[in-house]
Amino acid sequence: MINHLKKLKRKMELIPKAVVKQQRTIDSEVFVFDLNDEIDANEISDICRFYKTDEFKETKTESVYAWRSDYTYTLNNKMPKFQPLLNVVTERIKLIWKMPYSFVIDHYWFAIYQNGDKAKEHDHGWTDAACVYYASTPDKSAPLVFPSIDGDVIIQPKQGMLVVFPGKCRHKVPKSEHDGERIIISMNVFKDKLLRFDAVKDQETNRSL
Repeated sequence: MINHLKKLKRKMELIPKAVVKQQRTIDSEVFVFDLNDEIDANEISDICRFYKTDEFKETKTESVYAWRSDYTYTLNNKMPKFQPLLNVVTERIKLIWKMPYSFVIDHYWFAIYQNGDKAKEHDHGWTDAACVYYASTPDKSAPLVFPSIDGDVIIQPKQGMLVVFPGKCRHKVPKSEHDGERIIISMNVFKDKLLRFDAVKDQETNRSL
């Protein structure tokens, strides 16, 4: 019975949570996954706090007004503590995209939002998919907002949630008004190697489970 419910939940998650319509892009499907059965969100939060050191420098950007790690550090340094999360994310991407490719997380970073922090409207450029994992979501955490022609699409984050959307889809985070730390891990995913026919067949079999 438990396995049946898990399979049903996974099938439901493969239906887009929302479709965002923006002026300069094609319609963007937004997917939401609950990773709590596979990833310990509290452990990921502790890892982020552990890596928030003088060595792991903060990146100043024009869009994110919160403490954010330098993505070039994660690009050039292997951090095995994050690897289980990255593996689960790439598996979810395989389920969403009906393409004969493998996928790679090109780089990733984490941000810690305090009361008053925010992120201006921005996108992730030519990234095939942008992903946000919520490791910590205090009460009254700010939502993830996608401006849309027919009204803003608002995703209220929950601990353990993964949100996936096209890299060109613009999004923002309103000013935070919460106690504690809102901790997120952002990831950029690209199509990697073209798969062999037998590997594609295996992917199709896995999607039907």
